[in-house]
Amino acid sequence: MEYQKKGYLTSYFKLFHLKDVQKIEIKAHYHEFDKIILFLSGKVKYNIEGQTYQLFPYDIVFVPHNCIHYPTISDTATYERIVLYIDPNYLKNKIDTTDKLDFCFNYTQEHNSYVMNLDNINENDILKQIQILENSFNDKGFAHKLYSNLKFLEFMILINRAIINDNKNLTIHHKVSYDKTINSVIDYINEHLFTELNIDYLANHFFVSKYYLMRKFKLKTGYSIHQYALTVALKTILLFQEPLNKFLNKHQENSKKLLMKKLIYIKRLNNMNNILELPQLIAKFSYELPKNQTVLISGGNPPDVQWLKSICENKNIFCADHGIDICKEADIKPLQLIGDGDSATSEAWQWAVDNDVTITKVPTKKDVTDTQLALQIIDDKYPASTVILTGAWGGRFDHAFSTIFSFNGMLNKNFCGCIADEKEILFFLHNEEHLTLNLKQTPKAISLLPLGGTCSGVSINGVYWPLDQVMLNNNLPYAVSNEVNNKENTIWISQKQGILGVYLYFE
Repeated sequence: MEYQKKGYLTSYFKLFHLKDVQKIEIKAHYHEFDKIILFLSGKVKYNIEGQTYQLFPYDIVFVPHNCIHYPTISDTATYERIVLYIDPNYLKNKIDTTDKLDFCFNYTQEHNSYVMNLDNINENDILKQIQILENSFNDKGFAHKLYSNLKFLEFMILINRAIINDNKNLTIHHKVSYDKTINSVIDYINEHLFTELNIDYLANHFFVSKYYLMRKFKLKTGYSIHQYALTVALKTILLFQEPLNKFLNKHQENSKKLLMKKLIYIKRLNNMNNILELPQLIAKFSYELPKNQTVLISGGNPPDVQWLKSICENKNIFCADHGIDICKEADIKPLQLIGDGDSATSEAWQWAVDNDVTITKVPTKKDVTDTQLALQIIDDKYPASTVILTGAWGGRFDHAFSTIFSFNGMLNKNFCGCIADEKEILFFLHNEEHLTLNLKQTPKAISLLPLGGTCSGVSINGVYWPLDQVMLNNNLPYAVSNEVNNKENTIWISQKQGILGVYLYFE
C-alpha cells in the first residue's frame, strides 16, 4: 500500500463547511498542517493513529500534523462537518505569546485522545465562536481579513481554555475503540525506531500469531507494520527539521546504519520521481518518470503566456512550426524548431534564425505532421523524457485527433507526460496504472475517455459521481463531465486494462 500525504495549505488557516450526500472513500493519509473537524451529522467512524472513534453530533476531532488518519463513512446519512486547516508554524511561532495556541494538538497526542464533545449546545461559547468565524469569511467590509484572523484566534483561545480548565463547554473524554495489543505494538515501534524489527520478533514479543498480528494491524491502521515503521522513521526526521547528517550523529553507529537503510527504502517507495507539476495541479503517477523534462510547443491555440513560462522553467524546449510564433510572443527561446514553415509567420521564423535556434526544415508534402516529427526527434534525442505537449488544443479536429493518438502511441516507460494548457489537460493511463491528482485549481469538468476501445476495472474517487471497477466503452463514453466532490481537492483514478484518457477542463 502506498501511503499518501494529502492536501496543501497556502495560508495561515482555511475553513470549509462540507456536506456529502453520497458515500466517499478516503484512504489513510496525513497532512503537514493541523486539522480541526466539528462533526455535525452523518454516520462516521474516524480512525487516528490506530484508534477508532464513533462520531456523534458536535464532536470535535483534533488531527495534529503528520498524524495518520481516515474516516469510514456510511452511505445512509448525509455527512456534514466544518473543517479548519491550520498552519502549525503559525500557532507555534507566529503568535507572540507565552501561551502557545497549539496546546490542544499537543494535549491530544500526549493523552492519545483525539476526539472531544461540545456540551450545552444552546449556550456553548465554542460553537458560537466557530459560527462567527464561518460567517466572517462572508464579511467583505473594512479590514475583513484581519477580522477573520481575530475571530480565528478567539476560537483557538476558547478551545485551549476549555481543555485546560475542563469546563462546561467541552467533554474531554470520549468513547474510543482500540485493540490493546495493536496500540502496544504502535507504541513499541515508536519507542524502538532505531532497532531492527520484523514481524516474527513482534509476534513473539507480544505472544500472538504473526498472521493474526499482520491482519489486525492492517485492519486497525490501514497499512502494514512494515509501512508504518518506515513512515514513523520519515516523520521523526521531518519533525527535527535539521540536516540529516546532524540528526544521524546523535545516534549510535548501528542505529545510523539502520536508519539510512530505512531512508533509502522510503526514498525509493515514497519519493521516487513520479511527480509532474503543472500550474493547476500536481500529478502523481504509479511509475517512475524520466528525470529529463521537455516541453513541446505545437501550433494550435496558444497557451496563456504566464502559464507557458511557468511550465518551461528548467526544461528543454522544442517547437513545431507555428509553435515558434508562440515562443516569440512569450520570449521563450527553444532548443529546436521542427517544421515546414507553412503555418509559422516569416517574422517568427526569422526571430528563430536571429536567436540561433536549431532549425530542422522539412518538406511541405510529407506523410506525417510537424508535431509527429517533433515527438520522434525528442524521442531520438533523449533516451528517456517526460514531455508536456502544449499548443495542441483548438484548431482543426483532424490535427487534434492525430496529436492525441500520436502522443499516446509514443508512451512507454521511457516516454511519459501529458497534453496541456491553462484550460485543458489530458493524461493517459495504460493497463494497471493509476494516477493521483492534487488540485491547485478546481476543474469545471473531469472526463474519463476510453481511447483504446474498452477499459475495464475503471475507478475514480474524489468526484461527485465516483466509479468502482466499471467497464467503459468508446461506443457509449458515459463517464464525462464529472465534478470534484472532495474539498481536499484530491482525485484518484485507476484501471486494470485498456487505454484511458483522463481529461480535465478549467475555466
